[in-house]
Amino acid sequence: MSHDEFALLRHFETDKKKVFAAFTDEAMFSKWFGPDSHPVMECALDPQPGGLLRIVMQSSDGTRYPVVGNFSIVDPHDHIAFTLATFPVPGGDYGFECSIAVTFSVNERRTIVDLRYKLLKARPEHLQAAAASREGWEKSLDRLRALLEGQ
Repeated sequence: MSHDEFALLRHFETDKKKVFAAFTDEAMFSKWFGPDSHPVMECALDPQPGGLLRIVMQSSDGTRYPVVGNFSIVDPHDHIAFTLATFPVPGGDYGFECSIAVTFSVNERRTIVDLRYKLLKARPEHLQAAAASREGWEKSLDRLRALLEGQ
């Protein structure tokens, strides 16, 4: 797989319902999502098929980065899928869009998260962000583990 598509597998030493909630609860999601250097300042999630997702991250220099998306699948505690779009461009479009599908399962009391990423589009000026997506999701999932496991 290239940076256009990748899969990440993570194990969590906590209940599957708590891991699923971290993807659907605004307060939890805002604590682990995104790059370390760009904390989530605003978060609105409507985790139901067709529901909207809106996040605003902020860099250390105060630049705000809006992220929008839609939930397409919300199967409580088992599966969730959504899109993310950022870098607004004139005309109401976005310079970068991707889809995320996450499956939650249990193996020997451990929750397994299987995250599948697919780049839908990236304008030339946003290819660097696309190339950094895998690392960004890896770090986000590491923060999620620390949050859920109390590290």
